[in-house]
Amino acid sequence: MYHQTCTVEEYEFIFKAWKDSKRLADALNSFRPNEAYQKALDIYMGTGSRDELADLIQKHGVAIENDILMFLNTARRRRGLNDGKSEYYDAHLWIYCNGKPRWFGHCKENEAGVTLAYEEEDRFFNNWYMTFCPAFYRILKPLDDVIKDIRDNSRDPRIAENWMKASANTFHHETFHFSKLVTDPQALDGDKTYGPEKVYKRAEQKGSSDMTKVADGWAWASTAILAQNEFNLADPPYPQKCLPVGVTPTGEVAEVPNIEHTLLTVPADFIPDGADPREDDKPYKIDYNYWTIYDPGPIPSCYGETPFRQPTANDAIDKFCTDPRWTKQTIAPTIGSGKTGTTSSGRPIALGVSDYVELDGTEDNLWLFVGVCEDCMGTGRFDFEENACKENLKAILNGCDNQTTEKKLGGHLAKGGIASMYRLTARPRGQEDPFPLTRMVTEDTSEWTWKCKDTDSYRTDLQGTCTCWFEEMDNIYEYFNKPEWKGCGDVEGKADPKWH
Repeated sequence: MYHQTCTVEEYEFIFKAWKDSKRLADALNSFRPNEAYQKALDIYMGTGSRDELADLIQKHGVAIENDILMFLNTARRRRGLNDGKSEYYDAHLWIYCNGKPRWFGHCKENEAGVTLAYEEEDRFFNNWYMTFCPAFYRILKPLDDVIKDIRDNSRDPRIAENWMKASANTFHHETFHFSKLVTDPQALDGDKTYGPEKVYKRAEQKGSSDMTKVADGWAWASTAILAQNEFNLADPPYPQKCLPVGVTPTGEVAEVPNIEHTLLTVPADFIPDGADPREDDKPYKIDYNYWTIYDPGPIPSCYGETPFRQPTANDAIDKFCTDPRWTKQTIAPTIGSGKTGTTSSGRPIALGVSDYVELDGTEDNLWLFVGVCEDCMGTGRFDFEENACKENLKAILNGCDNQTTEKKLGGHLAKGGIASMYRLTARPRGQEDPFPLTRMVTEDTSEWTWKCKDTDSYRTDLQGTCTCWFEEMDNIYEYFNKPEWKGCGDVEGKADPKWH
C-alpha cells in the first residue's frame, strides 16, 4: 500500500477504518444460507436467489477477499476467479488523503466525497486508487465510537441510519469496486444507490441478481450482520422509513430534504442546532457515500475574551480578505530563507498576515489573522485566497457564540492538510499584535539556534528530507531536501525549503 498527501492523523484514521472494514468482512463471511443472518441479506441484497447468493460468497470469496490487509500483505493474488486461471499479478493500493489524486479532481466544498475507488489495469500489476475528502475525517467515526454512541445515547440499533457515521461502512463499500479481488463482475454504485433506504428499495425491486453488482448493498448487508452481533438483535436494522409493522424506534429522528428535494428520515443529531431544514431554502446534502450525509463544515475552537458585534466583524472580514497587500501572498513556514523572500513564481512569502480595525464606540480593536498553523502537519505552504479567507473567518464568526450577534468572542480554525490557521479576536486598543507569527517577521533571528533532523513521516513525498526549526520557536518548522552525500546537520539556515 502507498499513501500520498497524508498527515499522520489522517493516515491513522484511515488505517482504523481499514481495520474496521475487516470486521464487516468477517461479519459477512459468517453468513450461511437460511440461518440467523439470512434476513440481513434478504433486505439489503434481495430475496431473489438465496442459494446463488450464498454460492457467490463462498465460490468467489466476496468476504474473504475483502480482507484488504490479507491481499495487500500477500501482494501476489490469483487472477480470474471465474475461469480458474492461475495467472498472478501484483496488486498495489494507492491511498490519497486530501481528495486531490490524479484524475479524480478536487473535493467539492463541504462535501465529504466520501471516497472514490478506481482501478488501473496493467500487464504485470493492477493499481487501485482510493481518495478521501476532508469531510471523511470530520463526519465519520471509528466503528467502536459509533457502537458506544448508540449505547450511551440510547439510540436504537435497529435503525440503520444510526450506523451511517461508521467510517468502516464507507471503506468497506469502496473495496467492492476492486474487481476480481472482491467481486466478479465488479460491483459499481448502481445509479448512485447510497444509504440503507435506497439500498433496501432497490433490493426489493430488483433482487439479488442486480444487487450483487451494487457496492453499497454488500456494505449494508455486512453492517446489518455486525449490528445483529453487537446488540444480539433477532432481526437486522432496517431503514427508518422501512421498519416492519409493530416496530417503534427509540431516539429522536427528523425528516430533511436531500439533494433531490425528497424527504429522508435521519437521526436528529444530523441536523445543526437551531436549523429547521424543512423551512431552509437550501437543501442539506445527506445522500450517503459519494454525496454523503449533511456536513456542517469545519468546527472552530472558540475564545473567551473581549466581546464584539457580528455586523462589524462581517465588514472587517470582507475588507481584510480583499486587501491588495496580501491577496497575492504565499503563506509558508519560511524559516530557512529568513522568513522573507519569494516563491519561484515571484509571489511574496510570509509566515502569516494580520491586521485590525477599530471597533466604533469601544476602546477595542478587532484582529484578524491568516497564517501558518503552529504544531500542525501539512504541505507547508498555501496561497492566500480571498474566498478561503472569508469562508474560514466567517466560520469562526458564525460557529462561536451562535446565540448572540452582539457579544461575539471569536476563535481560531486550523485546516489540516495544508497546515493553515485562521484567527479572529478582539483586544483592548494599544495592545500589540496578538499573533506571534506576524510579530516574528519583524524580529532579528540572526542569533537564534538552528536545528535539523531526519524527517520522520509516513508521507512518501517527505522521504529523504530534513525537518528544520529555530530552537527559540520550535512549533514552526519546514521541510528541506537533504544535501546529497550529507546528513541533515549540514542543512544551512538559508537553504531553500522543499516547497520553494
